[in-house]
Amino acid sequence: MRIAVSFRMVVLIGLIVALPLLALPVAARLIDERLNGAPPADLAAAPLLESPAEPVTLPVFVERVSPASGNDGFQQADGLDVAGSPPPAPPPSFDPLWTPAAAPAAAEREVQIDAATVARLQQIRQRLEELGADYVIVESTDDSGRFRFHCRMLVESQSPFTRPFEAVSADPLAAGEQVLKAVEAWRLAGIDQRSRQK
Repeated sequence: MRIAVSFRMVVLIGLIVALPLLALPVAARLIDERLNGAPPADLAAAPLLESPAEPVTLPVFVERVSPASGNDGFQQADGLDVAGSPPPAPPPSFDPLWTPAAAPAAAEREVQIDAATVARLQQIRQRLEELGADYVIVESTDDSGRFRFHCRMLVESQSPFTRPFEAVSADPLAAGEQVLKAVEAWRLAGIDQRSRQK
């Protein structure tokens, strides 16, 4: 039993040491020579080409128009190029999507929110929280001066599910009032529906 275990260990250790050594290029070349014989001596030499009896002459092409002249090889004659087709049309021009002059005007038109607006927005937020708001935010959408009023309302007091309500307006107070009206109408509809089911 001990001889079989020690023989297995010797074979495994031999393979662990011998296999990486056999992968070396020198060892691989020696094994290849033993198995297949030595390679021919002129294996790496380039083959010699015989020179032809007559010299080969190649045709010479001469351009009639220099590409540096600016017309890209076309010669215009009566509005047509050499091939007889009209010259390509110029690419169409489109109006720009955004003019740089409009950006400073939008930046200068920054909306000022007074203390009364902030106080009313706080009242709207407080009322929404009383109705079950989970999340309320008022933010400016971009440089155009528009505001987004967004809230998530819990569907039921013990439910993890919410319903989003959102309004966008140039006046943050108008957006908040619109969301508050929508939430109050939604809650009243839910109360009416539950009372009819009873």
